[in-house]
Amino acid sequence: MSVVIIKRNQSFMVVLPKGKFLPPAIINKMVIYDFRSKGKGQKAIPTIRFKFYVYNEVDNSYTFPDTSRDILESIIKIYPNAIIREDYDNSRYPVGLKSTSGYTPKKDQAKYIKHLVERPDNNNKYLLDLFTGGGKTYISTEALSQIGERYFLLTKAKYINKWKDDVKFYHGVKPEEVYQFRGLESFYAFFQIPEEIRDNIKIFMCSTTTMANLIKAYITGKEKIINPYTLFKDIKVNIMLVDEIHQHFESIYKANIVLNPRLLIGLSATLVTKDNALKKIYYQMFPEARRLSFTYYTPYIDYYLYRYTIRKNQRFKIKRGNYGYSHNLLENSIMKNYNTEIRYKEFIYKLIDRHYIQRRKPGQKAIVFVASIEFATKLTEYLQKQLKDMKVSRYVENDSYENLHGDDLDIIVSSHGSAGTAEDIKGLITVINTVNVDSYPTNVQVFGRLRDVDGVQMQFVQIMDKTIKQHSAYLKSQLTVLRGKPKSIIMNEYYNLI
Repeated sequence: MSVVIIKRNQSFMVVLPKGKFLPPAIINKMVIYDFRSKGKGQKAIPTIRFKFYVYNEVDNSYTFPDTSRDILESIIKIYPNAIIREDYDNSRYPVGLKSTSGYTPKKDQAKYIKHLVERPDNNNKYLLDLFTGGGKTYISTEALSQIGERYFLLTKAKYINKWKDDVKFYHGVKPEEVYQFRGLESFYAFFQIPEEIRDNIKIFMCSTTTMANLIKAYITGKEKIINPYTLFKDIKVNIMLVDEIHQHFESIYKANIVLNPRLLIGLSATLVTKDNALKKIYYQMFPEARRLSFTYYTPYIDYYLYRYTIRKNQRFKIKRGNYGYSHNLLENSIMKNYNTEIRYKEFIYKLIDRHYIQRRKPGQKAIVFVASIEFATKLTEYLQKQLKDMKVSRYVENDSYENLHGDDLDIIVSSHGSAGTAEDIKGLITVINTVNVDSYPTNVQVFGRLRDVDGVQMQFVQIMDKTIKQHSAYLKSQLTVLRGKPKSIIMNEYYNLI
């Protein structure tokens, strides 16, 4: 048996006959930038291998990312008679997907759709990295409608229900034409379905956690029935759509290598990081040539900053050990003092009144972002008492989805983790962000909850304690990542001590 090199989508696998092993020098090169940050004194480029790439179906075999042609060339020099085999499956599975949204693409959107459908550069992976509100969901689903094939949606579990509504709107699919893989048992259950019913499925959905668990179970030998390496061929799909690809990126990166789709479309406004090692992985998977961003951004959001001051006492804490600033601790400190809590809630109420109540029209909404569930509950109850003629809801953790998207809502109190990403809130005109964080994706995503609507002024309100140095640093970071995005920036002082 000869040495076989199998070239895949984003990796290659070396299958060795029994008794043969790769030389240590080659094994040492089988590295990829690690996702975990390194401590002081470590090299800028980590050299930690992903152990999950070990593949044991045929004697000794190794799978690893194709990060360097030098590795492949070195193996060929050692084994000049190696057989090189392509492993690109070009199978197509047309199911007659339709476009049912009734939308007409804008000029720039039409460019994206055409590029994804025709793929003039012959790439098989694309990132739609439009800013929030640029129409990533519409562009991707419209392109997939024109391609007309069955596709596999991979995203975080919390977004699955949203996508079920989206595919119904954009494709007009029936519930029985969508199959969700939820837990390993759902893969067994799928293959128990009669083939004629399976073939009627047009869209598969799966959470990143479920897929990661399947791959891990198979690699470790716990799963012997469902083979993720052949899953797409077995379920007759060859296109993968990934929403919010910056979240659970490690799982998505691994899934792409194992599933090996003919076409991958990733959606994210924030596939960015300050971590140089992780940035290299981002650009390995999506170099500039695969990032579709033809659109010129036109600012439409007015940014308002309010600087306030909280009376500090000995019980006031904002740091947890060596972990640095915590906004949850700030809220906890505020809630420990009854008068401080009342003054803080009054401050937020005044902002709601000025930036939402005084200009709202029927059907328009505001959202207030806080850090903790406890403070979200208290603020919701306070606003409900103050605004008895309005409907105020809390949306955190396991609250009903209607608490975020109900048509009769006026004001929503939520957190970054619950509503700060991938949520298009109909009628939203005001965002009040009380949380201070130093996160590029979070700052972009929260700002981008406001969508461009003709004739409607969009207002984003940020607050900060001017005596907390982390707030000043985080504000500078926020304004840096949002450079060029606000239509205007208005600075304000809140002179009442909190």
